[in-house]
Amino acid sequence: MPKIVDVSYRPSRNPGPQAVEACRSVASEAGGLVACPGGSLRLPDGREAIKALTWADVADIVEQFSSLNPYDREVVPGSVLKIEDDNFDPETRRQRQLYCYAISSKRYALFVLDSKGTPTLTKWSEHGLGHLCNPTDLDSDDRRWIPQVWLNIVRRALKLRTRQLSFEYSPAIGRVTISSPAVIRPLAALNDGKTYGKQLKPFNFLLTCHVRVFGHPSDVDPERFHLIAPYESDPERWTDIEWIDQYSGKPYRITTEGHHGGRGVPGSSARLLA
Repeated sequence: MPKIVDVSYRPSRNPGPQAVEACRSVASEAGGLVACPGGSLRLPDGREAIKALTWADVADIVEQFSSLNPYDREVVPGSVLKIEDDNFDPETRRQRQLYCYAISSKRYALFVLDSKGTPTLTKWSEHGLGHLCNPTDLDSDDRRWIPQVWLNIVRRALKLRTRQLSFEYSPAIGRVTISSPAVIRPLAALNDGKTYGKQLKPFNFLLTCHVRVFGHPSDVDPERFHLIAPYESDPERWTDIEWIDQYSGKPYRITTEGHHGGRGVPGSSARLLA
């Protein structure tokens, strides 16, 4: 029997110390103090806050950078700073309040709120998710599943009900190429007894499984544990096929259910095939 490893798309309920829990923008129409966890200032009710600029302040700062424009003004007029289009309503072109949920400098989502406080995403990064394949169709380049994940993260931060995603408990799978002997070496046993045409060869695609935090078997070093498997486009089979640890060559099974750790690790979790 294999050991099991956790590999799902369920976002963590504790994104870590770098997460900004729905801090308001650092600029607003009127400016002044706005609530922001970790801020150095305080609102009258005691909540941590930061001081926001007004939109007019921002426009003035942008204008001051006009003198630094090194380009031909007839070709590239104005300032080297730009107020991004996301700040403006696409229909009326009037400036609107834009919010950001940021986990790190390259992992963020921009959104607006309607009169009921319901968020609508306007822009989102793929950093931290872009390396993963479409969880419903491995061969599809459709990336519309990524904003669905971000919207749930934003709604959770705003203490709104989230929507269950069809792929929420699917393994978190990526695709890599057999680009070196170190990649193909652990898979040598899978070629035993097969004709050359059916063997894994250099530059073939492989699957790679991304293990959930605390989803590794308890007897491995997470820094030296990387599951790979022969290419399989059917998501229904990802939890049934045999995965190989690139470092040890040991076989594992993966799961997206149950408790993490030990000989039965879940979620994109790995369990050793004994």
